[in-house]
Amino acid sequence: MVRPDALEGRSTVFLSGDSGAAERLTDQSLTGLGRSAASRPDLGGIGTARGQEHFALLFIGIAEGLGSHVFNIDVVTLPSGP
Repeated sequence: MVRPDALEGRSTVFLSGDSGAAERLTDQSLTGLGRSAASRPDLGGIGTARGQEHFALLFIGIAEGLGSHVFNIDVVTLPSGP
């Protein structure tokens, strides 16, 4: 998560929160780590963090299955347009 350029391909980090000041600080920190704005979707208020807590369990399961925590997760969406 600290070096998004260490792996090929895109990766996603999820954001949730109710504090504008905290969101700005997190945004600055992630930019400093090399995370593009497109790689960090804002999921909304702090209530959406519950899903991220469950995602952590998935991450651990994948890491155990791969025998490594060095991998990317990317949310892929349909292109916008008509």
